[in-house]
Amino acid sequence: MLLCGFDAAGTDNLKSHLEQHYQVLVAATEEQTKTLLKAESCDLIVCHHNRTTIDAVRLLQGLRVSHPGVIRILGGDLSQTELVAAINDAAVYQFFTNPWMPEEMELMVRRALETRELAYRHRHLNRELKIAEDTREAQAFF
Repeated sequence: MLLCGFDAAGTDNLKSHLEQHYQVLVAATEEQTKTLLKAESCDLIVCHHNRTTIDAVRLLQGLRVSHPGVIRILGGDLSQTELVAAINDAAVYQFFTNPWMPEEMELMVRRALETRELAYRHRHLNRELKIAEDTREAQAFF
């Protein structure tokens, strides 16, 4: 997972909490985020919107196109317009507000990854079922 846009204290707190169960990468700026995503495989990004260092909404909108498989979680103090853009244009999985608790963030991350795994299994089982049905129909035909 990748954390981006958090201040130093927030990054240290959240990273130390999440590292117990996940591999955690950290980026402070949009450019660092993009560089890390080019170099590393990432399943989930937790991005904190910070008007001075990172426009998380714009970043996540771009990642929706360049990295569509990455789960996007967004937080911070956003206007109503920014929040609507995040939901509609960036396809944000979950939104968190300030102040946030590391335990809540860990639960949010866990649920996001579980949901992704369940969706994958569902698609896989549907394909297997379709193949089995097609095979059965073909055998009945002959």
